[in-house]
Amino acid sequence: MKKIMTNDVRGKMKKGFLCGAMGITIAAMLAGCGGGSDADKNTGDSGKTGYSQDAADVNDDSDKDANDTGSVADDSMGAGVLRYDMTDKDVLDAPTGATLFADKLTLPIKIDDLMDYPLDGVGIEGINTLSSLIDTYTESSNNFSFIVYDKTGENMLYLPDLVLGDEDSENELTIKQAVTDGNWMMGPSKVYYDTLGLTEEEYNTLCNDNPDTDGEYLLLDKLYEEFGTPNYIGWFCDQDNSTMYGGSYDAKEFIDEMRHPENYGSDKVTAYQYCVGWQFADYAVALDVSETSDAYSGNTKGSISNINISYIPASYGTIEDVCGLNAVKEFMAAR
Repeated sequence: MKKIMTNDVRGKMKKGFLCGAMGITIAAMLAGCGGGSDADKNTGDSGKTGYSQDAADVNDDSDKDANDTGSVADDSMGAGVLRYDMTDKDVLDAPTGATLFADKLTLPIKIDDLMDYPLDGVGIEGINTLSSLIDTYTESSNNFSFIVYDKTGENMLYLPDLVLGDEDSENELTIKQAVTDGNWMMGPSKVYYDTLGLTEEEYNTLCNDNPDTDGEYLLLDKLYEEFGTPNYIGWFCDQDNSTMYGGSYDAKEFIDEMRHPENYGSDKVTAYQYCVGWQFADYAVALDVSETSDAYSGNTKGSISNINISYIPASYGTIEDVCGLNAVKEFMAAR
């Protein structure tokens, strides 16, 4: 499995999909419209939040099967992934005219589209464009990772990080070789409104038109509108419920933690992390979503704390290569 890393965990972890029951108060739940700004991005903080499981409560099987009566769950205010349909089609039809990121790059993105953006790479002196590094930087590594600026060189994290190579690979390569071989991807990096090509004014209008909806769900809606029904989902709960290769997993329990947080811990809150995405013939788009469900009001309500996005060209691999085993068939059956 290829390794992907956000800015705040680069080099520290392989897979960030975490779910489980929480016995803590969620102090950072989002209310109203969020979504970030260029000022937020320039801090270099991806905002990713990790949660640990409450070992005392996670194995409590009491009342978990509330929906086994045949009633249909109301997911309209619950977890984002349950608000939308999914498909088990292996390869989706690519949307016509789809774009991503601040400069509205047309998909599929080509490496040539990224040549003139200033890059800041670990261990590489100064700010350089990819076109200049191809011939001037000849050191080898199994992996290069770059923060991407706008073309003025003033705004960092303008696009998702550019990753060349695979940190898990034993084979080293030069930047030129990685570019030639198509061995590159973008992200994962935090989703902001300009990730979808929205201006601040457009985003504020969207928020004002939907005052009762958290901003992250509005961004999620936009991504689903752009790409359609996703055909990938993976998650990591713990060693006993993981879609990592070779692991065992239980889609029914995973969904139940989203739908019935009142059955997991005294605070009636669960936190979970999953990757949902779209696999097309020429590329894939993956979202790493950190989310909570609570039953404080008697009805289950979801709250997103963070969304990270990755763009994966087919030359680099599939969404499964990057994010792990696709459990979409099991997930669909368990719904």
